[in-house]
Amino acid sequence: MIFDLHNDLLTAKTAREINADAVHYADCNVKGVAFAVWTSELKPDTHKFSECIKQLPKLPYRSMIAVEDLGSLNITDYESFFCEFKPAYVSLTWNGKNKLAGGVGCEEGLSIRGKDALTKMAKFNVPVDLAHLSDTAFYEVAERADNKFLVTHTASRDICGHSRNLTDEMAKIIA
Repeated sequence: MIFDLHNDLLTAKTAREINADAVHYADCNVKGVAFAVWTSELKPDTHKFSECIKQLPKLPYRSMIAVEDLGSLNITDYESFFCEFKPAYVSLTWNGKNKLAGGVGCEEGLSIRGKDALTKMAKFNVPVDLAHLSDTAFYEVAERADNKFLVTHTASRDICGHSRNLTDEMAKIIA
């Protein structure tokens, strides 16, 4: 199960509220949850990200974290980052361009730094979340045989013509 909560859980709540939620999820027998952290609100403070992650209680249901908008964090060593946090998956962007790739609203592809991040993600078996990528970056990531990928939250562009949604061709690539 994926709770795509972005920043709501870790950046908008107190440790006491997080622990209360944790008890609720544990009581409901929820296990194997991936909590997605929307890092755009934290940028560029990697230390704040680290502190937010440490707030998560050590209960059985808390098995994974995920990172949305990796490019907004001030990371110089992706290998160390993936070793320390072991994310379930990572998205490179949110809206617009960052130092890794083009996101929704622009048509830039992967930067050199973005390609380096993807190489490290492949090394640590961290899937790439294609949500929020520009079309150009989407296809560049999908062409890389060394990376696993998924899309956590989107819709059909054919049904709702927003650039955030997937074309039929993109959906076929994912399938």
